[in-house]
Amino acid sequence: MMYLRLGFTFWLFLLSLVSVSVQAQALYKWVDENGVTHYSDERRDKGAKRVIPSGMSVIPMGGNIRAQKNVENINRSTRSQRQSSNSSSYSSSSYEERQKKREEELLRKRCESYVKRIDWIDNRLRAGGYSNSQGNRWRAERREVSSKRAWECLRR
Repeated sequence: MMYLRLGFTFWLFLLSLVSVSVQAQALYKWVDENGVTHYSDERRDKGAKRVIPSGMSVIPMGGNIRAQKNVENINRSTRSQRQSSNSSSYSSSSYEERQKKREEELLRKRCESYVKRIDWIDNRLRAGGYSNSQGNRWRAERREVSSKRAWECLRR
């Protein structure tokens, strides 16, 4: 009798798992009268078609982070080479040299702020716990800031 009860419990458990997995895969897609595409786990429109989603997409970030660190190391070494060659060719009293140093300092600060913002966004994205729309906004901002950093800081 005990084996029969265990067998019944096993089949009941297995049936509940199957029903949950079947429910989780039900996804419907439809386009409303305004041309907006909607997705839902409930069939809310007669024209809704069942959609089976493909697997999750995973974007590895390790390669990007390593490449970014390599670029930063190259920039540091070339920046120090430029500064040593520039300091020997100009006199310290010239207006042009002071102006150039001011501009370089402003650029350095702006580049540092870009790096800090990118790091902040990366940390938030790694931490999770945000909505899809918030994550999309942060990724868009990261692309924008990275692009600015590339044009203003890395190409020099």
